[in-house]
Amino acid sequence: MKATGKRVWRRVVSFALAAVLMATAFAVTVPEEVQAAEKKFKSTGKTTLTITDSERYYDDYLKPVGKVTWIKYTATKNGFLKVTAANSAKSDYSYALGEWRLYNKTKKKALSPNYVYNAKYSSAFYTTDYFGVKKGTTYYLQVKPACGVKLTASFTAVNDKSGSKQGSALNLQRNKKTSGLITAGSKAAHWYKYTLTSEKPLKVSFTPYLTNDVEITIFGPGVEDMKKVVSMTSKTWAREISYITDGNVRAGTYHIAIRPVSTTCTGYYKIKWN
Repeated sequence: MKATGKRVWRRVVSFALAAVLMATAFAVTVPEEVQAAEKKFKSTGKTTLTITDSERYYDDYLKPVGKVTWIKYTATKNGFLKVTAANSAKSDYSYALGEWRLYNKTKKKALSPNYVYNAKYSSAFYTTDYFGVKKGTTYYLQVKPACGVKLTASFTAVNDKSGSKQGSALNLQRNKKTSGLITAGSKAAHWYKYTLTSEKPLKVSFTPYLTNDVEITIFGPGVEDMKKVVSMTSKTWAREISYITDGNVRAGTYHIAIRPVSTTCTGYYKIKWN
C-alpha cells in the first residue's frame, strides 16, 4: 500500500472504511454541510478536477474535520454522467479514498446511495459510478474526500426508447444490445418485448451500470413471471447477467419489465435477446 514519499493510512482505516463509510452506503439523508466549496463539471465532453489534501472532509481516522465539496452539473441532453476517482499526483497519500453521492439542484434530496470510492483497487467497481441525467436538469455531486483525489467526468447521450407500460413496450431486435437510461430520482418501469417464431430456449442478457438494485420480470406464453432482483455488487455491476431456460419455450411474444427498486437507482443498462 505504501508508495515512496507518500503518506499511508493509519491502521484504523481498514476497518473504519467498512464500519463507518459502508454502513451508510444506502442511507438517504440531508447533507451535513451547507457551506462548502463548489466546483463544476462541463455539460458535454470530459472534465478533470482535482481536490487537494487541504480540501479533504475526513482526517486520517476518517473523522469529519472539513467541508464537503459540491460539484455542479447541468445536463443539456438525456444520458449518463460517468465519474471516476483516481490517485492525485499532488496528494501526499498513497491512494485516493472518500465517498460521493448525487443530489438534486437544492442539495437537499439524495438521488443515489453513498458510494465509497477507493483507488487502492484496480476494479472500476470501486472507482467509477454512472448517473442517469435528464435534459435541462441541474444536479450536484457531493464529495467527501479523505485526501486529494483526481475526478474525471464524461457525458454520453442515451436515446431511451423503452415503453412506460406493457402496451407500449419497445420491440427488441435479436442479437442487438439496446441501451436504457434510468434517470436520477425516477422509479418508472422500462418495458421491452420480442417474438419467438418457433420453439427455442429463452435467452435474455442484462448488463447494469447502476447505483442501486433493479427488478427484472420476464413473461410470455412459455414462462410464468421469471422475476429476479439484481443487486449491484462487484459480481453484477457492469457484468452481463444471463437468463436462460433449460429447455425450449413456446413461440409467441415475450415481455421484459425493468423496474428500479428505489429513486436512488440511477445510471444506464444494456439488454439483449438471442
